[in-house]
Amino acid sequence: MEAALEPYVHPHVLVIDELGYQSYAADAANVLFRVVSIRHLKRRSTIVTTNKPLAALGQVLHDADLAEAILDRLLERGTHYVLRGRSYRTRNHREELTPDDISDAA
Repeated sequence: MEAALEPYVHPHVLVIDELGYQSYAADAANVLFRVVSIRHLKRRSTIVTTNKPLAALGQVLHDADLAEAILDRLLERGTHYVLRGRSYRTRNHREELTPDDISDAA
């Protein structure tokens, strides 16, 4: 195993937060696959959060086949949850925000 992957493979729980929030290099799917695959074999827990649908992971990672292999390993012993509702970060905002309001602010 590559020493560079050790910090991601060794922990009992790895959290990959906001997958797909930023763009990734063309080889990102290869690195993520290696990490997920090794963790899967070692039966280590991995938590992934994203605002992207699972079907979009291939586009996010620039490789549909590797994205499918990654999901296959994550979902074999995992559970997929879809959360709906207001953002935790805007919970104290007095008026309801719509998606148009958010895109206009950006």
